Amino acid sequence: NLQPTINNVIGFPDETRENIFETIMLNREIVKILNGKENLNFFIFLPFAGTHLRKVCIDKGYIKETEESDKIYQEYRKKGGKTWNL
Repeated sequence: NLQPTINNVIGFPDETRENIFETIMLNREIVKILNGKENLNFFIFLPFAGTHLRKVCIDKGYIKETEESDKIYQEYRKKGGKTWNL
């Protein structure tokens, strides 16, 4: 009676809307196969200080070097960022 947990991260640099929906569709298929006996989690990528992907985001102009990850998330929530139902 194991209940698998599937963790997804979306919003990586250069990830397209199509990539995100492919991830969602894959998870819908998993739900069908496991008949609802799973835990699905989606997380939004945050460019944490000291990581390679933060440097990528800065170099591509997606964020400013001075922006902090927790403030980026707070701004997302202020603008109506929500959780989704698959």
